[in-house]
Amino acid sequence: MLKKFAVISILVLFISSCTAFPFGSPISGQTDGLQNAGILFWDDFSDVTSGWDRQRTGDGVTDYEDGQYLIQVDRANMNFFANPSISLANVRLEVEATNNGGEVNNEFGLICRFQDRNDYYAGLISSDGYFGIFKVKGGETILLGRDVMGQSAAIKTGLEKNLMRLDCVGKEIRLYANGIQLDACQDGDFAKGDVGLMAGAYRKPGVKILFDNFMALEP
Repeated sequence: MLKKFAVISILVLFISSCTAFPFGSPISGQTDGLQNAGILFWDDFSDVTSGWDRQRTGDGVTDYEDGQYLIQVDRANMNFFANPSISLANVRLEVEATNNGGEVNNEFGLICRFQDRNDYYAGLISSDGYFGIFKVKGGETILLGRDVMGQSAAIKTGLEKNLMRLDCVGKEIRLYANGIQLDACQDGDFAKGDVGLMAGAYRKPGVKILFDNFMALEP
């Protein structure tokens, strides 16, 4: 299968969000007691004005859809991503991610320490069971700690929902799926930054990922 190389050369389309929210402020759903529970930021995407980007173009979609957040990629060899415009250093990110009937040769996941479109970390899985932790620096995509993406039975394939988690604590970056640690590596280039969501297509377009219950927690 032609996929999952050490360095993935993908044209990245930068999708910035429209509204900044203050650090430590949950923005959607039931917020009582969240900060006491260690939740720095939370969105269940029930409020379409909560600040994530809303774009629909010929290349794809980043928008709220039926109480979730959709990233749809309709162009081959492209990534779309979206950010809520907050700044965090040490953080544990979680999200529910479901392939909504699109191409399974895909990639999707969580972003931490986002500086700009050319500099960030991403923990990604695919609907056919692959995973990897990536650094994008100066526009170059680097797979950290591996020559090729790994493969794990912990990743639910096809159209099943995956609970994803990405920890960025000091120089340590850890990726989980469904409660199982998939990968861990160390890198110190980025100390803090925005968080976000990502989905991408390889040779075939038509990737459709629905995200729900995005959380940023104290690690």
